[in-house]
Amino acid sequence: MTSQDVVLLAVGVIFPIIFAALVFFHRSRVYATWAKVASIIFCIACLGGESLQLLLLRWRSIHLTPQKYYDLVGVRDLLFGLGLGFMVSILLARPYEKTNGARQKDSNLKERVAQSSSELGEKNGV
Repeated sequence: MTSQDVVLLAVGVIFPIIFAALVFFHRSRVYATWAKVASIIFCIACLGGESLQLLLLRWRSIHLTPQKYYDLVGVRDLLFGLGLGFMVSILLARPYEKTNGARQKDSNLKERVAQSSSELGEKNGV
């Protein structure tokens, strides 16, 4: 295994995890539910593809037959294609709403004012 293989494996494992985490925990964008599910599927597919890639780098030492090797190559490519499709879908659809910290504070303030005024109305018998 060369240093290039190690770098590609590391990037291939880290990128899907970071992408899924950004979809879930981005502060200024609230993603739709389907995008969160798609990001999890993307992460699982890419991690599965990367684990197969690691296995395929040592296919001779684990005594795989050429037929099994090509079967695993097909599954690896299927997983990477699935992951790429979900990532492109999320990036092109832009399934998020941009939020601003000041706007969130204003909306929270409006909600609290409305809630306190309704509570005052109930206390006064209105």
